[in-house]
Amino acid sequence: MPTDANRSRGRVSLVGGGPGDPRLLTVRAAELLRHADVVAYDALVPTPLIEMAGPQAELVSVGRRAHGPSSCEYRLHPAVLERARAGLHVVRLKAGDPFVFGRGGEEAEELLEEGIPFEIVPGVSAAFGAAACAGIPLTHRDHSSDVVLATGHDIEGGKPSKSSWAHLGASRGTVVLYMATRKLDANLARLVEGGRAATTPAAYVAAASTGAQTVIVATVGTLADAARHVDRAAPAVVIIGEVVALRERLAWFERGPLFGKNVVLARDEPGTSPLRAHFEALGASVVDAPRIEVTKASDGTALALVASPDARFGALLFTSTWSVDAFVAKLAELDVDVRDLSPARLFASSEDVRAHLRIAGFRAEILDHAALGPLRLAADRGPIAVLAAEGSARCHALTVAVASGIELVDIATHAVHARPPRVAAPSPHLVVAPNAAAVRALFVSLEGASMASLRDVPLLALRADAATAALGFGVTHVHRLCDAARVDQLLADATALLVRHV
Repeated sequence: MPTDANRSRGRVSLVGGGPGDPRLLTVRAAELLRHADVVAYDALVPTPLIEMAGPQAELVSVGRRAHGPSSCEYRLHPAVLERARAGLHVVRLKAGDPFVFGRGGEEAEELLEEGIPFEIVPGVSAAFGAAACAGIPLTHRDHSSDVVLATGHDIEGGKPSKSSWAHLGASRGTVVLYMATRKLDANLARLVEGGRAATTPAAYVAAASTGAQTVIVATVGTLADAARHVDRAAPAVVIIGEVVALRERLAWFERGPLFGKNVVLARDEPGTSPLRAHFEALGASVVDAPRIEVTKASDGTALALVASPDARFGALLFTSTWSVDAFVAKLAELDVDVRDLSPARLFASSEDVRAHLRIAGFRAEILDHAALGPLRLAADRGPIAVLAAEGSARCHALTVAVASGIELVDIATHAVHARPPRVAAPSPHLVVAPNAAAVRALFVSLEGASMASLRDVPLLALRADAATAALGFGVTHVHRLCDAARVDQLLADATALLVRHV
């Protein structure tokens, strides 16, 4: 049994995940996902939202209540209670808003009874998110002055509805039905029985705000037949009212040239690709893969030697911001004053790395990949220490440097781990790879069938080494971008590739 102390430390955050697009998540929700011990999510929560959880988080699928135990068996999933009682911070991630047909009220009541602290984080509700992304204003001065949110779940044999369907049918405003799609014909028939005209415009909006968004517009009398082919597993709402007719003019979400296309941006370092926002602006659904985690190097002896006042290197070459952080941390750990270090020259592999060194109080030169003269001069005073990730490959410039007689010493400052997705992601239509390291990280993180299927996906290589690496992994459609520095050209080439291959 958990102790009182554990119980006091454990807490639960009931978090609204919004309609599906991670960019519509609240700042507070994103913060909680990054730091939670456990993320318990519904089947309706899209993969990109779940992947926002920090690497330390345990991911727990608590299913979808419509297909699992009935609400009379429990209010809050037992897995959530168990972990909160054990002193863990649990984020209960829900689609939409937890207090709008999300059963957040019942769950909060149970947490209160259990004496477990809780927090409610609102999200963009399914009704509001779906309407906005479908181009359907829920209110409009010429068409509707009121909105009613109702659920049609009771028709499947659940708890009796507390809604007056006669009132809903008699309403001339906008009605949004949640959980009404599995028995759509019966739910719409109830509205007609209550007085709503069968000719009233109606829309079925599924997977709102995602690349799989589907909107079907018909009437109350014909919508059930029109939407009969739609996958009912996707979260959906039904919008009824004269405002639905405005979609013909206001639809905007599906107009992007890459709408409905899944793009993988290959990564060899943590964080999101700088290209992500550009692809999303064109309507693509984007996944950064693989998940990159950075840890300490398995052996810190060599780094300790570099950070020692007794070190005698001609220069230190920093290849990443992580190398800078590891070096600075080692100096602090050894209590070394930077003024006691030997006067080695410092080089940075890029402007970002040099800026990071400057923040840390060091001045560095950019390594000129075309002219190795400064590095050669530094090598006259001693070997060049290359501070890089454990087991990382040297760039072409350093290979040339070794061939010209410059002595290099590889110093492992950190380890980079390429992890596969923690939950299944949609099949990609295009892979964009910035360099060979990103290609290797992507394919090494995959296994078996996943790797085999990715070989048939078109790959856009931003550098020659990325193209060579992709061919080495057996990718059948590799395309080399001639001018990777121009984002507009990159996006144009990506769009053309998707048109040809998808």
